[in-house]
Amino acid sequence: MRHWPLRWFRFASRAGRRLDERFTPCGKWLLSTAGFAGVFGADPERTHAWLMFTSTVALLAVSLFASRLWRPRLSARRLLPPHVTALAPASYVIAVHNEGDAREQGIIVVDRLRDAWPSAASLAADTAAGGGDNWFDRRVGFRRWQRLCRHLRGALLAPLDLAELPPRTETRVTTTVTPLRCGWLEFDRLLVKKPDPLGLCYAIRELPLTDRVLARPRCVPVGHLALPAAPMADAAQTPSRTRGDGQEFFALRDYRPGDPLRHVDWRAFARRRQPVVRQFAAPAARPPLLLLDASAAPGRAEDFEALLTIAASLLSSPQSQAAMTLAIVRGPDLPAEVAAGADALDCLALLEPATGDLLDSCAAALASAAGRRPVLFLTAQWDARRVALARALDAWPALAIVACDSRAVGDACARALVLRDGARSLPSLAGGLAALFPAAAGAR
Repeated sequence: MRHWPLRWFRFASRAGRRLDERFTPCGKWLLSTAGFAGVFGADPERTHAWLMFTSTVALLAVSLFASRLWRPRLSARRLLPPHVTALAPASYVIAVHNEGDAREQGIIVVDRLRDAWPSAASLAADTAAGGGDNWFDRRVGFRRWQRLCRHLRGALLAPLDLAELPPRTETRVTTTVTPLRCGWLEFDRLLVKKPDPLGLCYAIRELPLTDRVLARPRCVPVGHLALPAAPMADAAQTPSRTRGDGQEFFALRDYRPGDPLRHVDWRAFARRRQPVVRQFAAPAARPPLLLLDASAAPGRAEDFEALLTIAASLLSSPQSQAAMTLAIVRGPDLPAEVAAGADALDCLALLEPATGDLLDSCAAALASAAGRRPVLFLTAQWDARRVALARALDAWPALAIVACDSRAVGDACARALVLRDGARSLPSLAGGLAALFPAAAGAR
């Protein structure tokens, strides 16, 4: 797609928003009347439409001039929560302080998010992905461009009505925001509006007020996660150790009632004049690994968001928080691991789809963890290359694959693909994904 239509798209979007913010519903009706009257009144000698055009334009001009005379002394601040959840309503407070001596009535507060414009490449990818738009929009793409703008902006904020602002008083109002995606929601400014005496235009006081809040992926209970266990022979090769019933000496500690007498260290007992027992180390089985593929198909943002939801739901499960780590494949290097918890959710919230295909890096990461620990591999694509990788890994134990690709299953947005007898080893995971995405074709 050429770049010159995007400039017109931005101009049309800004102009439409300015008109919506400046004029009241009655003012919009009068503005449309002036437009039609101007078209039909092009010849002022033969029609009375010209008189309607001039009168409506005069009323709008007087209203605009009157709106410029409003100069209140206002300040505001937002009280945001620590974080919000994508696709879930969240509340926050806007506090407006009237620093003047006059009582303000009929106030409307409009909160604004920072503008974000999609690129020509992202618009072309969204157009190539297809959809239910009409022929004109497939050729022009303005509605698609608006939809991408809303997604990049992150949320839609409704205006709030304040009955009045008493002088020298702070008024608080609670509003609701529903994030459309994960990541930062960046607030840009706050508009305080008041209708003019004619009720046609709004007098606007613009307050530069910047804030941001992180939108985490939504979490849905998926039940108990029972991953197949890795072979003990492979797990014993790991250098990590923990206290247990092994054969390697670990440490000394004071004797406690019930400790076996064969563990008493008699030499240390003779030196310290109190009973001391020996502790032994056992090989520590490494926790299951949640390996996430950050590559996504162009124009399939909903698949990537669904993938983040699955990962967040699995990491937030009470049964897996203490026994699972997250690793995200973002490039050619082996990924670093993050323990399940708030840090892992923040990593998922800030994750953006990779531009290229990272299947080779994912295969290397899977090879480094194969046979040593249970691995749950999550990907937003299910193409021929990944099918071939799954067949090549069919003999690996303790491996499960979850593919979230709407193109692979029609209208479904999630699908559990478990290798070998994993469908019997992961019944709770399959049921949890079916509850998470009711439209999915199910686990198999």
